[in-house]
Amino acid sequence: MKPRRLDLRTEKTYAALFDAFNTLITTKSFEQLTVTELCRVARTRTATFYNHFSDKYDFFAFMIQSLEAQNLDAAQIKSSPSDGAAYLNEWLELGFDFIAAHAEMVASVQSDTLLVTIMQTTAESLISKIQKSLPVTANNQLDAELQSQLMIGALFQASRWWLAHRETVSKQRVITQLEAFMQRFYELDAHQD
Repeated sequence: MKPRRLDLRTEKTYAALFDAFNTLITTKSFEQLTVTELCRVARTRTATFYNHFSDKYDFFAFMIQSLEAQNLDAAQIKSSPSDGAAYLNEWLELGFDFIAAHAEMVASVQSDTLLVTIMQTTAESLISKIQKSLPVTANNQLDAELQSQLMIGALFQASRWWLAHRETVSKQRVITQLEAFMQRFYELDAHQD
């Protein structure tokens, strides 16, 4: 991704592009969406778009990062990383709140390429949080980065499953199940000593 300049004009351009994307994605798939069409709806020149983004995938990754940053700014994480599962449970709830708040957009972009973009973008910010929360064991048999990747994979699959079943399964039920899973994971890791 290209570095982003943030001034008032740039912020307005981003906001217009985000709104245009959210409007267009309800009527067509991401693969069908063109930069030209996105810019037309946003009332932004395509040259301006390409001054900030290399393509629509770069734009989408930036949009997800921006939405996550807004979500994190509003978040109140009370636990510290040393609280292990409690700390991750708060991040888990925050993540599901994000999905619920943007459910229509997330459900509309469930193509494999976009899921990979979302996963990569989100995983970058989650890895260090998960690694900080992992219990320190005397024998360190399990690699912290691999454990983090496994947990992120489980969280993304669970969130993808919930999106498909959210009409019949509550967000809280999925969160409760994932919290139980993480608690067992932490207990298992602690017993490896």
